[in-house]
Amino acid sequence: MLEVQDPQTARLWYAAYVLPRREQSIMRQFEERQIDSFLPTSESVHIWKNRQRIKVSEPIFPSYVFVHD
Repeated sequence: MLEVQDPQTARLWYAAYVLPRREQSIMRQFEERQIDSFLPTSESVHIWKNRQRIKVSEPIFPSYVFVHD
């Protein structure tokens, strides 16, 4: 895990490695347990074979979720 200290709150952020494509479910579990966490995402438009366009939110850092101690 990577530790980054926030100087204003003196709390540590941890980068937690999770199973690929499970970031959203881990975030829901953290929310249920009231654990402060962060998942940076970016939105992009995917075009399927039938020319349907869908906005998709994808993690900026796949397989990583950031949590406070």
